[in-house]
Amino acid sequence: MKVLRNHFNNNPTVVIHGRIINGCRNFTLEEAPNILKYYKVPDDIWQEVLDVYSPTSTDEEIESFINDENFYIRKLVAIYGNDKHRDALINDKSMDVRNSVAIYGNDSHRDILVKDKISFIREAVARHGNSSQHDILVKDEDWVVRVNVARFGSNSHRELLKNDTDLHVRNIAIFKLRKK
Repeated sequence: MKVLRNHFNNNPTVVIHGRIINGCRNFTLEEAPNILKYYKVPDDIWQEVLDVYSPTSTDEEIESFINDENFYIRKLVAIYGNDKHRDALINDKSMDVRNSVAIYGNDSHRDILVKDKISFIREAVARHGNSSQHDILVKDEDWVVRVNVARFGSNSHRELLKNDTDLHVRNIAIFKLRKK
């Protein structure tokens, strides 16, 4: 993993596992010509990327960015790193980073994030989680979290939610139960 800070349009450009990510686009070398032309990327800016480009990133390289000051770089560590990297980011101060851990992590990560104070993260757990996490989220205070349990949970969860206090939750649960 390599990071070019304040690179194109003052955004960082990150090269990780052969992908080039700059906040606007996420692409490979093969996709680069059309993207460079469309965004009118100057040759010297592109050369800086080529100078650090590598088709692979080591665990150590990725790990060195776990405490980066830029949340976007830590978010990319959560997305493209491994579970060890996500373990270190599970309590990150950025909800975007924790949300990425919920999406790309494993059930152990989601077991922790199921109790996150931010409903946005609990929604991600509901979308990507397992039955035991849905057992907790079926009673969540946020109706959007419960809607996601109705969408992605089991029929036993939908049975509980078909009588929910929120109309949207009830409708999704009933609709999904009818589709069995």
